[in-house]
Amino acid sequence: MHRLLVIIISLFSVLFSQTQQPEVTVNCDITQSTVGVPVEYTVTVRHTSDLFLTLPDDREYLDINGKKVPRYIVAEKHISKKESAGAIQWNAVISVIFLKPGSWALPVVSIRDIDSQETVYVNKQIEIVSVNIDNKQEDIEGPIALQGNYTRLFLLLSGGIALLITIIWLIRFLRKRVKRTVVAEEDPYEIFKRDAIALYAEDLIDRNNIEEHMQRLSLVFRRFVSQSYRCNALESTSDEVITMLTSSGVSTEIIGRTQKIIYLWDLAKFAELRPTQETARMNFKDTLKLADDLVRRESEHE
Repeated sequence: MHRLLVIIISLFSVLFSQTQQPEVTVNCDITQSTVGVPVEYTVTVRHTSDLFLTLPDDREYLDINGKKVPRYIVAEKHISKKESAGAIQWNAVISVIFLKPGSWALPVVSIRDIDSQETVYVNKQIEIVSVNIDNKQEDIEGPIALQGNYTRLFLLLSGGIALLITIIWLIRFLRKRVKRTVVAEEDPYEIFKRDAIALYAEDLIDRNNIEEHMQRLSLVFRRFVSQSYRCNALESTSDEVITMLTSSGVSTEIIGRTQKIIYLWDLAKFAELRPTQETARMNFKDTLKLADDLVRRESEHE
């Protein structure tokens, strides 16, 4: 009788441990932040049985007018695990940068048991506001009123004519280039240095045209990567560029620097965030050093 009682109690214990839901808590010290500022939070999970935790993707995209725009970028993420008092505890620490204003849920950590049953937990929301360089709310400019605004009308017409002339010149240039039988191939690194220095000489940073400077520097660097690694970095996403460099054997240290540089360009392009002039200058110097190290790496492996 005593033995039967022990067996029954053991069976109930096993059944109870299998049906018991994991204890999940989400800790975030803030409820509001700004675009481009890292938000760190922790998801703590406790359970008596082993679980499988999956951290959120590095990016999540929004579909805005048919274009994919990043909603957030995960800057850092890691999981720690420890056992105590007959239970297992996981701590998932995540640092996320939101690129669009609004009320957003924190990126979810997937929690599944051995039977692939997912645990749904109560998540937290955070309010993301947009600020400009003066830390004031952005004013959204309305549509251009052409009536009585002859300066803007003149600029629009001038821009259209300039664009048409550029297209005609480009077509003629490409036709002449196709007719050439021998084309001297210039070193990609020399092209990069020449174009980057020419861009910096335009003083876009000093004139506070930081977004234009970073977009054009991104194109110069992507063109350099395309020519150096025989790929199409110009038409690739930032994550695809990182993946391509990683598969080419670029070191983890250089990959980390590349991510920081490219993600800052993404922040300036997609987010309502304008980096400071000092940040833009430092980004330019880091880009030159990065290209130099990539070239040195290639020469060492030849």
